[in-house]
Amino acid sequence: MDLRLATIAATVAVRRHARGEAGGFGRRDLREVSVVVGSGGVLRHSPAGDARGVLDAVLSDHGGGWPLPRAAATVVDRECVLAAAGLLAADHPAAAFALLHDHLCGG
Repeated sequence: MDLRLATIAATVAVRRHARGEAGGFGRRDLREVSVVVGSGGVLRHSPAGDARGVLDAVLSDHGGGWPLPRAAATVVDRECVLAAAGLLAADHPAAAFALLHDHLCGG
């Protein structure tokens, strides 16, 4: 049940992101997205194959009507570094990049 809810939540999140802001810039083209990062307890604590299944479902969702990423890699933020990098990004962008690269991209 948790994985099914995570799949629905992730799909809705990406649809909202791709749809763009109401009254704003319109749809976003996701074809060049190279990495999709999954975050949250369900993904972090699930076996790698189950978490990958959630993210693969998002990458194969045609319900939004926009072009999907052509060749995005998927990664799960198992060490909870995404939030920390977000806090660092404004004042210390190099440190934020290094943190994400080391922990999400394998260094």
